[in-house]
Amino acid sequence: MTSERAVLVRYRLERARESLAEARLLLQAGHTNTFVNRLYYACFYAASAALLAEGKSATTHSGLRTLFHQGLVKPGVVPSNWDAFTTRSSIAARRAITPTWSALMSRRCAIGCRRQNDWSNI
Repeated sequence: MTSERAVLVRYRLERARESLAEARLLLQAGHTNTFVNRLYYACFYAASAALLAEGKSATTHSGLRTLFHQGLVKPGVVPSNWDAFTTRSSIAARRAITPTWSALMSRRCAIGCRRQNDWSNI
């Protein structure tokens, strides 16, 4: 891996950690809509870093999810439950504008938030 790519991977992992820390604070404060958003971006940055470490990148969010599944989950590089989590967080982020949906998702996302710690091991 080139030094430039390594710097970018570290930067994206740091953004993932920051977004996760923000998500935890927002959940504790009862801000479920924004919590879901920050949780999604924690996943997005971590998945982006993992793909970049493999020399791959995507130009869209849906492209990143597809590439993450095809390039890392399907070949067994990362556990399959990480793929399901990124999909759930994406759906939750798109529907976060609905308060009822956000309230229902907050419990599921809190569980995912704990799993998110595994991303930092990439």
